[in-house]
Amino acid sequence: MPAPVTSYASLYLFAVLALVPGGSQPKDEITTPPGLVDIKGGRTQIGTSVKIIEGLMEDSSKMQRAANALAAETPAHTVDVPDFALMATEVTNEQYLAFVQTAGGQPPQHWGQAAIDAASREFLETQGKARQAARDAGEPVPEAKVFERERWWAKNWETASWSIPEGEELKPVVYVNYANSQAYARWAGLRLMSEFEYQRAGRGNGDNTYPWGDEWDDEKYCATNALRKNRHSFAVGSFPDGQSEAGIMDLSGNVWEWTSSGYRGYPKFKIPTFDIGKGSRKQPVEGIPAWDSNQRVAVGGSFSNGKAVARLTTRRPTDRTQSTEALGFRCAASVEPGRDMASWALKDIPVEARPEDVSWFTDGSVAMDRWNSKTAETTEVGRGQTLPESYRIITGYNSILFVPVEKTLDTSTSALEKRSLKDGPQHLGILSTTLPILEPSLEPGTYMIAWRAEGDDPKPEKGEDDAEDAPESEPTAAELLGFDTEIAQFIFYDANGVPVRSRASGSFGFGRLKQGTVTFEDHEFKVIVDEEEVTQTEKWIHFALGIQSRLRGKGLTFTLELKVEPAELELDWRR
Repeated sequence: MPAPVTSYASLYLFAVLALVPGGSQPKDEITTPPGLVDIKGGRTQIGTSVKIIEGLMEDSSKMQRAANALAAETPAHTVDVPDFALMATEVTNEQYLAFVQTAGGQPPQHWGQAAIDAASREFLETQGKARQAARDAGEPVPEAKVFERERWWAKNWETASWSIPEGEELKPVVYVNYANSQAYARWAGLRLMSEFEYQRAGRGNGDNTYPWGDEWDDEKYCATNALRKNRHSFAVGSFPDGQSEAGIMDLSGNVWEWTSSGYRGYPKFKIPTFDIGKGSRKQPVEGIPAWDSNQRVAVGGSFSNGKAVARLTTRRPTDRTQSTEALGFRCAASVEPGRDMASWALKDIPVEARPEDVSWFTDGSVAMDRWNSKTAETTEVGRGQTLPESYRIITGYNSILFVPVEKTLDTSTSALEKRSLKDGPQHLGILSTTLPILEPSLEPGTYMIAWRAEGDDPKPEKGEDDAEDAPESEPTAAELLGFDTEIAQFIFYDANGVPVRSRASGSFGFGRLKQGTVTFEDHEFKVIVDEEEVTQTEKWIHFALGIQSRLRGKGLTFTLELKVEPAELELDWRR
């Protein structure tokens, strides 16, 4: 019997907090995404002191050889980490399967083990025959090549057979590189955690070494190489004694976890010198990390590492293309609705396509979204344990959001009107949707929205540009889209800056900014019934929006109405 599917409901709205005092939605009205646990933010102890690292190095010559890596944990300092939500477990194979099946993502390499093994045998057999034929013919023998499993899988997975290895549905998904983990996170309406959020989840307000405290037991708390005869990962939640105070499982051990943090020095980092030994045997050891901000910090250690690596402060520099049997991830979410999806939307727009001198205010996003999820087929994870109650399999996510520009130069609607005709349509923000929009007709994607007042485009001044050899001017949005210039228009540009749609806009105002909202409102339209004009109504999405001006607390206000399939608005949305 299939697991029950749940639609995660609850209303979701993010106000323009920087503009409206008290604009955030009350905490108890914001629903946490399925499968995640709320983590209270605060001042958080980050990193490790030189003294503690010296103690680790005293205990192990192996740790002395890791001086450069350990130095990256210094200096110990505090960071103010905002509230956030975090997956209670690492992303499992069955959770990742929902993404692969829905979004068409590449299955992890180990899901295609049988196909890869067969291809490897065929490769070696073909190569062996070719080399033997060369020997028999007295010709130079071709150089033996190595079968590259990862490369073969990347090229052939779409036509190869694959499945989750039997019994590994609840193990962490591995063989996922940074791009794979990012793709899952976006599909799921989430993001990767930062290394600071990771340490916050494990430490809270303390400075403990591990999520459960400072003590260690080889068998009790987490999966490391200290476990007897262990060379593999465990199903998530197999070590409940190792959970954090907030109930987050497997923050230490099992598999390394990707974070969104670049591998760079902490604030005020200075190359440390560790004094190892006592008395006349004391030796200085310098730690020089190989910083590379293109790499990402992986955290937590794995089943193949020891207890020193399982510490919450370990920072492993990891190439973003790396995928191994001991590297997975878990997802996080910001408390503020729309914040994470706004960040994803900005990444859709190439730098070269962005309007000049325009920046977007992601903290001012106004969003509506919803998740579908289901429970696991089985909750038994082995070792006599069960999955945490919060565990869910996300099966789908949808959102529509608007991200306003950071500021308008205009201090009145008349100034905006003049500027839009003189300098061209004025950019208002970004619209990002996972649903098809029926009016205006837009496919799922990310769009830039600009506004143009009613009136003709200004005619070019006579001069050198009138010469026969002068280059032709770029066609205007009105010429490309064919809209009526006597009606003010919203103009929708695709992510590459090409105008694709227009729609008559409502009125603009200028005044004190209010909390941005998204509601479902009746939209009137006229139809002909029995040769008579009849007014009817249907529900449309209604965004009430604002953009800060140079005047404190005041700015442009306007509305944006969108039509989607009526059935969509009958579902439960966070907004």
